[in-house]
Amino acid sequence: MFHSNGAGSKISALALIAVFMAGFAGPARAAEEHLDDDNLAAYIQLFNQVLEKVQSGYYDTEKIQPGPLIRAAIDGMLDSLDDQYTRLMVPKDYKDMQVKTQGKFGGVGMVIEKADTAIRVVYPLDGTPAFRAGLQPGDLIIDIAGESTDTMNTEDAADRLRGTPGTDVSIRVVHGTKTFPVTLKRAVIELESVIYDAIDTEQGIQYLRLKDFTEHSTKDMKAALKELKEKGLSALILDLRNNPGGLLDAASDISDIFVDTGLLVYTKGRLAGQNRTFPSTARGTYTDFPVVVLTNGHSASGAEILAGAIRDSGRGVLVGTKTYGKGVVQSVYDHLALNYALTVTTATYYTPSGVSIHKKGIAPDIEVDQSPIPKEIQEAIYKIRGSDIILEFAKTRAAFSDEDVGNLMKTLKDKKMEVPEPYLRYLLRDQFYRKQGKNIPFDLDTDIQLRRAIEISRTLLRVFRGSRAQNPGATPTVLR
Repeated sequence: MFHSNGAGSKISALALIAVFMAGFAGPARAAEEHLDDDNLAAYIQLFNQVLEKVQSGYYDTEKIQPGPLIRAAIDGMLDSLDDQYTRLMVPKDYKDMQVKTQGKFGGVGMVIEKADTAIRVVYPLDGTPAFRAGLQPGDLIIDIAGESTDTMNTEDAADRLRGTPGTDVSIRVVHGTKTFPVTLKRAVIELESVIYDAIDTEQGIQYLRLKDFTEHSTKDMKAALKELKEKGLSALILDLRNNPGGLLDAASDISDIFVDTGLLVYTKGRLAGQNRTFPSTARGTYTDFPVVVLTNGHSASGAEILAGAIRDSGRGVLVGTKTYGKGVVQSVYDHLALNYALTVTTATYYTPSGVSIHKKGIAPDIEVDQSPIPKEIQEAIYKIRGSDIILEFAKTRAAFSDEDVGNLMKTLKDKKMEVPEPYLRYLLRDQFYRKQGKNIPFDLDTDIQLRRAIEISRTLLRVFRGSRAQNPGATPTVLR
């Protein structure tokens, strides 16, 4: 780069080298000369000076737009806090967060994931445009509104599928070996907060899965429990697996449904408004049945508040694996400039026994591991669904027998789409639920944790019934 033909050129080169060396030494000196880290006005002045010099003199004019520079500075500031939950949200991200907490949006109603060069349908939600159109788990969406999905991620695809209720969106779907267009009319989609069904009607053991903590989760939980009580609720399996949390007030309100005494959760922060206690109120509380709570490593935040309240009060037992360990609370500051929003971690929450579970999680009372479905079995399930073998079998039947399972196992083996029998039973049950316009609520054939929870529920139920026989006023909180 430096070609010297004389003394003048050598001096210029030496001067440039001196500048480069000063640049390397600069950061170290800057770190040493932070004499007053609390002088906010001076550092804001320094920031403005640096910004002005970069914008006026930096050689690459494509990189000096104020927006990217300021956002990078803000991101760097927030990154220095080493807190993944304190972050700046662009308007789109804030809108997505509102959708999650409000629990409804305009769209077509399906859960999706990225699959190589397409978007895969994980499952359509009950009663939605996607469900009514007959989309199946495992179907691939290769085009949305005339645009290929090969380079789209799930967020890109979701943005294109959502929209004003009543408007149409066209997609192209691959189902097995068939490719066909589908036009879906968007509708108001209310995200399911709860899924519930009977597990053992004779014993009165019911199952309820709580997916999240949104603005309508408490109402949905109360309605579900009311219906289950009418059907005969003697013991409840409360599934909090893969529940990422949500609104703090919703978590405390739902905890209040199950716990009738003491604290549910409390929070501590720097600001007075963040020091809050959430006592149980005993209003509308369901305490006349034992509870088994299912947790795993994706049970977080609000799910951990509920699990902690139930366990610390002795209201029930926890089964599964350790929870995620998100024990901090965020405040959302919206209406910032340019419609940005900011989430800031402002408090730590504590379980009723005074334990902070942040980055620790809650260990279950009874540990039961659940291995993920092996990839080769998952791929075989996609092939079976794409072949419509199960769909055609279920069209003219109301149920299936052990003999049917055996015959289907032979058929699948001949077609080189064999899966272990429990997964075939799951596919059959899933298809029969779809005939009723519903998604399958649980899977007894492959869910090891759920099967163990059922065994524990039966044990707790025997203990509870025995104590009630001796004392009609006995409480079902068998661990209290």
